[in-house]
Amino acid sequence: MKELQGQVAIVTGGSSGIGAATVEALAAAGCSVLIDYIQEKAAAEQVCAAATALGGRAALVQADIGTEEGVQELFNGCRAALGVPNILINNAGVDAKGVGVAD
Repeated sequence: MKELQGQVAIVTGGSSGIGAATVEALAAAGCSVLIDYIQEKAAAEQVCAAATALGGRAALVQADIGTEEGVQELFNGCRAALGVPNILINNAGVDAKGVGVAD
């Protein structure tokens, strides 16, 4: 996946499940990856460490993308930590009760 080398990606809900696997795949392909999470900081830190161990650059942002302010925090955090994003993976989700399921 050389076409991903040097790209900057954001993965919302990147601290577990499909989001975490996506972060690791992007990092292994040479992307810098911003991991967005809401509650699970320790899990997000583990995913960040795994991405870095795969040779990628990774950073964390805690942002609620269900709000305009959260989306601004997400993109501002990405630009500050890794640069302008080229890829956005919208993986975050909530259940019927409004509880984050892809954090």
